[in-house]
Amino acid sequence: MDAKELRHFLEKVMMTINNEIDNIADDDLRDELEQLVLNIEDTRNYIRFNFEEED
Repeated sequence: MDAKELRHFLEKVMMTINNEIDNIADDDLRDELEQLVLNIEDTRNYIRFNFEEED
């Protein structure tokens, strides 16, 4: 898996988690998942800026 494929995979993970967050009743778990999405987004951006070759 190259950097671009990894970034696209992380985008799909973020979308999946975001789509399910509202269905979770536990506030603490929801907060943790929201933080996880932010961390994944940071990682995705880091990969994009540091490892992807420009087209």
